[in-house]
Amino acid sequence: ERWTLTIQDAEATVHHTRFYQVSTRAPLAEGETARVHLYNNAYTNVTDWTVGAACSAQLRLEGSGCEHVAVATRLSTCGDSEERGLINAVDGGNVYRDGTATHVGADGSEPGDDVFVPDYAYDLESATDAWSRAILRAGAGGPWAVPLSL
Repeated sequence: ERWTLTIQDAEATVHHTRFYQVSTRAPLAEGETARVHLYNNAYTNVTDWTVGAACSAQLRLEGSGCEHVAVATRLSTCGDSEERGLINAVDGGNVYRDGTATHVGADGSEPGDDVFVPDYAYDLESATDAWSRAILRAGAGGPWAVPLSL
């Protein structure tokens, strides 16, 4: 399978990233201490669920876009616990194209759970602007490539 990323019991920020033709977990946040902030990302051609939270993990999704994805967000429990993950897809801040506004694990609407607020400054672009920028600059050696200095 083409799983992308599982972030377990860790804090992470993922931004201005293109997730293209993956099956799922872009990413999955898992575990009671997981705090994952996703912003200004582009998700295209995801065959299963796109971003998910499980086992009390907290995930904040904002300024991102989904196109041709089976499921935009997924909330789930752990095998050994009934504690489900939490997602706040910040209201009005994300774009769902081509009928991709499917959300699984709660009432079917865009999740607005009470999750952490980042304690750092960041420049949030609109989902539409970020979409174009992430796709244009994606890939190794792209315009955002930074030389490695040792």
